[in-house]
Order: sequence, then structure tokens, then C-alpha cells
Amino acid sequence: MVNRSVVASFVFFIILAFSSLLWAQAAANYLRQKRGSGVEDLLLVSFKESLKASKAGEWDVVGDAVEEISPALEHYAESFGIDLRPRLKAAVAERSAKKTVKILAQMIYFGIRDNLAAAKRGEDQSQSFNDLATARSYYSTILAGNIKRKKPLLHNEIILLFDEAQLALNNLGLDGNTVDTHTFDTLSRGIEDKILSVYSYFEK
Repeated sequence: MVNRSVVASFVFFIILAFSSLLWAQAAANYLRQKRGSGVEDLLLVSFKESLKASKAGEWDVVGDAVEEISPALEHYAESFGIDLRPRLKAAVAERSAKKTVKILAQMIYFGIRDNLAAAKRGEDQSQSFNDLATARSYYSTILAGNIKRKKPLLHNEIILLFDEAQLALNNLGLDGNTVDTHTFDTLSRGIEDKILSVYSYFEK
């Protein structure tokens, strides 16, 4: 007698694996097209430029990079109740590379949260997909390396949650285009909580 729960689990993981492969390819294509257009994500550019310039002692460059992302920081202050602008300005004025990079990493976390929220409320599936791809690129480019070194199993869990979030966007409802908001909320919070378990200062 075939155990139905075993069969259901097997089918789920087959769907998840197939969806993950399709999503990874589509995400890569989206981000490749974005780079090919000459428009690299501003938060990633700012982080990379500030990291490089702070190590070289080029604080004017860091100041300019921080100024460019001021609108994003203002938006995050309104959305999450934490204003990073005064902290960043103080860190730059202090010429502290360590403090500057820590605050910019927190900015990246807010970027992940913001894009996950945008994915849920996207007006169409394509836009939701792009928002989720951006959130995943923020994690993979900036935060994943450190988490993978410290807690490789946790990193794998976060990646799995991103994969499952894609399944929620690809809701198997009759319309084939409705976001499973309840499941997506749960998965998004899971991603955020697991990141916070390593970077607890992100919510302060």
C-alpha cells in the first residue's frame, strides 16, 4: 500500500525542484538584462563603491555614494521606522570603514524586506517575480557569503525559503496568476528572521 503522505511529499519536492530551476534561470536572465542595460542596482553599487573607497581612505567618494541613496534610506525610514541617514553621516564623518559597512549591510537588509513586500503586492506576476529576484540578489551578493561561512546550513535554509517563495508567486490556483499571500508572508518572515539570527543589529 503506497503511503499517500510520502507520495505527496515526493510530488511537492519534484515541483519545487523544477520550479527552482526555472526560477533560477529566469532570475539570472532578468538580472543579466538589467546589467546589460547599463543600469546596475543602486544599492549594490553604493555598497560596493563605499566598501572599496572606505578601505582606500577615499571618504569623499563614500560621501557621494551615500548621498545618492538618500531617497532609498528615506523610504526605508518611513517603512521600517529606522533612519540610517544620521548614522551613515556620522560614520563617514568619523571615517570609520567598519561602521559604514555595517550600516550599509543593514540598508541591504531593508532592501530585501522592501522587495519582498513589493513582490507580495505586485500588480502582476512578472513584477512580483522581478521584486523577488532583486531581494534574492541583495542576499546573494552582500549577505550570503558571511552567513554561509558562519552557518552553512542556515544559508541553505534561506535559499530554500526563496525557492518556496517563488512557488507561492506561482500559485497553483485556477487563475494561475494569483499570489498566495498568506504563504508568501510566512516565507518572507522566515527569510527575514533567519537573516536576523546572524545580524541581530539589523532591527535596531
